[in-house]
Amino acid sequence: GLLMARALVCLLLFDLQTISALVQAAEARLQAPSLRLSPDETSLIDVEISVFRGVFDCLTGQGGRSFDHLQRALPQIPREHTYFRGLAVLYFFLAAQMSGQQDIALQTAASMLQDEAGLEDTFSVRVWSGQLLIYLISGQLSNFFLAAKRAVAICTQHNYVNLLATGHYLLGYGHYLLNELDVAASHLAHAAELRYNEHRRAAVDALALLALTHQARQQPAQANKTVELLLEFAPEHQNPAIVAVARSCQARVALLQGDLEAATRWSQSVDMTLAGGPMLHWAELPRLTACRVLIAQGSAAALQEAVEKLETHLKTAEDQHNTLQSIEILTLQSLAY
Repeated sequence: GLLMARALVCLLLFDLQTISALVQAAEARLQAPSLRLSPDETSLIDVEISVFRGVFDCLTGQGGRSFDHLQRALPQIPREHTYFRGLAVLYFFLAAQMSGQQDIALQTAASMLQDEAGLEDTFSVRVWSGQLLIYLISGQLSNFFLAAKRAVAICTQHNYVNLLATGHYLLGYGHYLLNELDVAASHLAHAAELRYNEHRRAAVDALALLALTHQARQQPAQANKTVELLLEFAPEHQNPAIVAVARSCQARVALLQGDLEAATRWSQSVDMTLAGGPMLHWAELPRLTACRVLIAQGSAAALQEAVEKLETHLKTAEDQHNTLQSIEILTLQSLAY
């Protein structure tokens, strides 16, 4: 049970490799002959292990495998385990989208919301959140805003602070995509204030988006100040993958401000092994920022390298049914060509 609790903390800190090790340790201990647990306790921890396997697979790009784990586990999670059940359903929806089973996820969401009619607990917020992520990743922004506003309204009414932080981040992202920059900045500022209350990867992405929004509003000083805050926040968690995203945002803002030299220094030193996994809905992706730098460099060799990398990234996005990132990549491809 403590191993599973630690795995949940690691998920909130986006420490994926430790999650995998903890799950293996829990599974081995569960099979130990000396273990004295009731059948119900054994069954519950076994289900938790399946959920964490599904979450790990989802966040490392194995959508089909994740979908299978989570589809099997969901019906076995006790209804009163609201938080954990909500966590499982959120990643189930992400895995469904990634593996091309969006319709199944949306039907499941509609059925769950009907069953939970009138309830406004964290589980119902997770169902709404799963829907809005599907809509965001598939590029259905009008449906995305309906689901996002509903989720944020419930979180505000009941003071679900951690979910509210993520809700403001996602609403800010949606308005940023529509170039409604003042509204985006307001939501992202709320998310930045609540950064210690949300999933660390989402918190870093919210700060990165806030910096990009300030820059798009022709406020470079505010953009730089937000980047400084991001670079202070990211290393606190001693997770190289999180720090890599922060440094990527710093390079992207530098590029937007005309400092190609600083952006190039970053691109020559970045460890792209830290930038793996699915692109999901993340706004700051080091692999795409590296392509932006190559395009800005403008030499024949740099442009050819950008075209080849973008071709690979586009295939990944299309294989994972990610319309949001496909649009971004196709735009960068057009600039490279």
